Amino acid sequence: MKYKNILVCANFRDNLWANVATSLKRIYCEDFIMASYSKPTFFNQIDANNFIDLCDLNNIHNKTKSVSHKKRNIKIWSDMEIDQYKKLRDIFYQSASRCGIHYRKFFDREHTFKIITERIFSLIDKYQLKIIVFDVVPHLPWELLLWEAVRIRGGHSFCFRRAGIGDAIYIEEEIYGHCSKPFNQCSNSHPITLLEEERLILEYIQRLDFTKHQDGGKWNDNQHNKGVIKRLKSKVKTILNSNRLFYYLFYSIKTGLKIKYKPYLKADRNSREITYSSIFPVRTRLGIFTRNIIFGFDQYLNELSMRKYIKKCNIKNTKYIYFPLHMQPEATTIPLGFKWTDQVSAIEYLSQSFPSYKILVKEHPNQYRYDFRKEKVRSKLFYERISSISNVILVELNLNSIYLTENSSAVAGISGSNQWEAVIRYKPIIQFSEQIFSKINYCLNINENDHEQMEKRLQSIINLSEKEKLSSLTNFIRTCRDIFIQAGLYQKYLDIFMDSDTKKASENIISSIQDIINR
Repeated sequence: MKYKNILVCANFRDNLWANVATSLKRIYCEDFIMASYSKPTFFNQIDANNFIDLCDLNNIHNKTKSVSHKKRNIKIWSDMEIDQYKKLRDIFYQSASRCGIHYRKFFDREHTFKIITERIFSLIDKYQLKIIVFDVVPHLPWELLLWEAVRIRGGHSFCFRRAGIGDAIYIEEEIYGHCSKPFNQCSNSHPITLLEEERLILEYIQRLDFTKHQDGGKWNDNQHNKGVIKRLKSKVKTILNSNRLFYYLFYSIKTGLKIKYKPYLKADRNSREITYSSIFPVRTRLGIFTRNIIFGFDQYLNELSMRKYIKKCNIKNTKYIYFPLHMQPEATTIPLGFKWTDQVSAIEYLSQSFPSYKILVKEHPNQYRYDFRKEKVRSKLFYERISSISNVILVELNLNSIYLTENSSAVAGISGSNQWEAVIRYKPIIQFSEQIFSKINYCLNINENDHEQMEKRLQSIINLSEKEKLSSLTNFIRTCRDIFIQAGLYQKYLDIFMDSDTKKASENIISSIQDIINR
């Protein structure tokens, strides 16, 4: 084996990743390290030295049980180059926006950044880590710091990403949107990449299109029979949704009274990630309750502001580019759209680059689904700024996204599933970050084209025939023979798209990780 130690960071409560961890541990013994917020029962058979407790790692303000965390690794700052420091600090500040950073004083923010970074470098040095693999795109503060820190130490970091096809994932080496660098693994050949006929490839894509199984970014529960209790809960939610003030009042009180606010001091089978409290902790139940009440009222006002700026639009008689807003905070913007995280800048760019088109903007359907982690993400100024941009129209939240896609001249976005929905409908895609499918001939990457020539480039793409687009799409699929892995990101994907074949999926993931180790 080329490198001694490999670290896999994953949700090991998930059945798929529990299987992957068990097998990798059996193969590599003490050379395989695991990191997680949870420690399922089967981990009891694993040496404690092979498990990194993420609850303890992020336990900044409570007494830590880890001996290695008691003494600060202060010397790393004198050894670190200024560009490395700037990058780590920027990464932390952007990603910590979902952890209550806006409530903290200067010292609290800086001290937390320093402590977490020092602990991460200590772990890398202690375990002599050279390869780190994440189950999904890293987006939490410690994840992004770890992603960069191992590279500073001369190692490599990778993550798994979904490929649009329900039973296909791939390994990505770059996550900041400036480029996509899929890892060429050689142990797997996904079934779709072996098909020759364009018709068969298209049928496979359409049959296993994961977006058909989601509603507003959430898995569609209609895939499974609902029991009486679930149906009753669904009706109650529908009633609550009809009165938004009551909706926010109900969930802010419920969440404030029930949400866990004391950080887990160590990982066990019931622990989970709660970085909203562990990195910048809320000290009391009254504190978390108060913040939820404020958050709920703030969300209500923001939603009212959004609706105030919504305008009616004759969709079928309008030449427009469709820009569906990304839900935030999510990996689709941090880190995958690093330069365009605020989204308003992307919309402004579209307005200036495509003056003969209307830019139709629609809020993400889940942005105003109650979730405490969305604290301080939207504001009245956000919608005010969007509506003030020339040729931009903010449209109704309940307009069907597929309908808007199909009637558009193009779909624009930073990353996310809306772009894949456009790909399989042969709609031109204007991309603000490079994706694995960016080489398809009807994708337009704004970072690789002259700003002044954007409309001409878009028109040339619009003029492509469906046959030319299909040919480019199927050629892209064929080039992914050594990239696509037949598996899913979680067990949920396997249950829907692979007949719950956990054994096959875990074997494919393991062999791809072995390719990383042996390359």
